[in-house]
Amino acid sequence: MRQSNVRKAAKKAAKKPAKKAAKKPVAGSRAVKPAEPTNGSQPVTSQNEEALGENTAPELTENNVMFLIGAGCSAAAGIKMANQMVEDIEQFVKDKDKKDWQKFSKLYYYLKSAILYSDGIGGNFKTTLNVERLVVVLTELGKKEQNIAYPFIGNWNTRLMEVAGKGFEDIESFQDLIKKQLFDWINIGDFSGAEYYSGFGRFKREFGYPIRIFSFNYDLCIETVLKDLNLELGFDPKTKGWLYSNFEPNSDKDIDIYLYKLHGSIDWERATNKGNVLEKRTGPGSGAELIFGTDAKLTSTDPYLYYVFEFRKYSLSEDCKLIIVIGYSFGDDYMNKLVAQALSASQQRNVLIIDKFNPDKLKQIFVSKYGVNGDQVKIWQRSADDFLRDDLSLKFIADYLPSSDESPF
Repeated sequence: MRQSNVRKAAKKAAKKPAKKAAKKPVAGSRAVKPAEPTNGSQPVTSQNEEALGENTAPELTENNVMFLIGAGCSAAAGIKMANQMVEDIEQFVKDKDKKDWQKFSKLYYYLKSAILYSDGIGGNFKTTLNVERLVVVLTELGKKEQNIAYPFIGNWNTRLMEVAGKGFEDIESFQDLIKKQLFDWINIGDFSGAEYYSGFGRFKREFGYPIRIFSFNYDLCIETVLKDLNLELGFDPKTKGWLYSNFEPNSDKDIDIYLYKLHGSIDWERATNKGNVLEKRTGPGSGAELIFGTDAKLTSTDPYLYYVFEFRKYSLSEDCKLIIVIGYSFGDDYMNKLVAQALSASQQRNVLIIDKFNPDKLKQIFVSKYGVNGDQVKIWQRSADDFLRDDLSLKFIADYLPSSDESPF
């Protein structure tokens, strides 16, 4: 039944004239052309633009397409990026009215200088500090003598000893203050700016099968905007507890979207009085279950270990033809390796990077660092909100699906 619906949708789409994506220049960029579709790094030229317009929606089956989204996907909704959060911290520690922040000004200045100095030693002079890296450093310093590198350190830096407080107490206090502020950065009360997320719902209806979205984000944009769809997050509606079995195939459940929140959510909490079971709150709250401020994003606890396993399973499945990456800067090494592994496992699988500013640079870094075939990495210079609102459709992704002539055999 679902497959026949896809055929009907494809035929219906084929009767309509091709819809060109809006071409907008990238603000703040120099010598950047308006956003144009790219296949690999080659733009669609006027010679083949007409041919592209004649493409009909492809007939896909379940799990042919999956999504991986990062912080950039929620930026247009009003949720700050990691570098913008550091800009806020910089203003907070200077503000005399923010006594709770100002007392950490010297510690912050020292940490920022030390982090950038470390990058410079390695020849990296273009780096910028983001909030997550700042908290990672605070976490490592907070281990003190338990830090794995401590036995090899002659002594703590003199300046660090001066600004870290007695027994490094300011290290932990500053870290706690940032984590508390993180909740305020993410917990937006008005989701009207996130309506573009409805593009996932529109795509699901056209696709005819459940879609799988793997998200690095803590926010509630998808849950709020797509509340009328059947979203599966793994929580039992009665007990509120998380169960992996809710993601298992079940003919009795008609799921629209499987949402895997890889780093937690602001409406999750651990019920310590119930054996540390993960539960979903009725709304966001402080003390939420978030993986933040650690390099070890892969933990041995569920749901995080299970979600990584699910990404590996579906990205390596023969069904998987296209992984669409939206608003993600490829900052998670572990997940990057899984994406690279999926490409290396099959020439009949592509990645499409959606990025507003410089998708070609992201592609170059990813291809170079992980040794994947550049022909399997496609790019589209477009903001996440414009892509979800205007572009995402079966007809659009047709040009990015692997074709039989891409196989080396």
